Amino acid sequence: MATYTLSGSGVHALSANVTALHVTITTLPDEPGEGTANPTDYYDIALVRFGDAVGFFASVPIVGGPQWLAVPNGCTRIGYSCEDVVVLSVAEVIGGTPPFGGGATALAGLSDVSIVSPLGGDVLTYIGALAHWANVTPSGGGGTSVPFHGARYHQNPTTHQSIPHNSYTVVNFDVSDYDPDAAVTTGAAWHFTAIAAGHYAVTAYVTYDNQSWNSSMNVQMALYKNGSNYSTLYINAPTSMNGGYWGLGGSDHVNLSVGDTVSVNLYQNVGSGRFLLASGPNNYIAIALVH
Repeated sequence: MATYTLSGSGVHALSANVTALHVTITTLPDEPGEGTANPTDYYDIALVRFGDAVGFFASVPIVGGPQWLAVPNGCTRIGYSCEDVVVLSVAEVIGGTPPFGGGATALAGLSDVSIVSPLGGDVLTYIGALAHWANVTPSGGGGTSVPFHGARYHQNPTTHQSIPHNSYTVVNFDVSDYDPDAAVTTGAAWHFTAIAAGHYAVTAYVTYDNQSWNSSMNVQMALYKNGSNYSTLYINAPTSMNGGYWGLGGSDHVNLSVGDTVSVNLYQNVGSGRFLLASGPNNYIAIALVH
């Protein structure tokens, strides 16, 4: 529970999941007798307005104290204006029941919790690498099946990624087909982060666009674990000078602990960058926890 003081006027950010504020007047106005509010003989000595990123609700007067204020759902900040030398002490209340917060929040509805196919006997585990909580079936859970963990992504045709010469480069599969754990980070450092320990199957396929190749060149696809080459999924060289599309694919199994990452990296030594085909069905990755 966060506590802070307010004086003058301004805007203050609320903590996550705040449902109520407990407000106390710690410094009164210079002149007494400005109202008849009980238990303190002051009223409207400050105004508070709840709001979100878009705007604010109507102002709420501070009429003595201590005073409870219910925070409307979705509010992320308060605007305030205190009279004269008035200072308010504010304590935030996290969670709670009506009227504060408008009702109980389901566990899966919290921003830092990911619940996937919950089963009896599951435990809630904090995944540090993803900074959120997830349900996990303990080992030896009496035959209960493990909730699905994995993801499938493909590359947006407009990405049209270029793979540079003579350097292993992470493939940016930037469009999610399914990712119930929000386990994938897209971009130049694309990777899948395991939120459950176990044996994962990884399958990937990419296609180079119609370009020239010759027998002195080779292309490779590798599965990386925690930033290091784990296994070669594909390696080949053309038998003669030619042009055309070049498809690479492969699969492997890898044991991952919670927080371990995997990615697919490409290598080519053509002498300059080579583009992947602008086609989602020709550039994809699928990852699934097997057991």
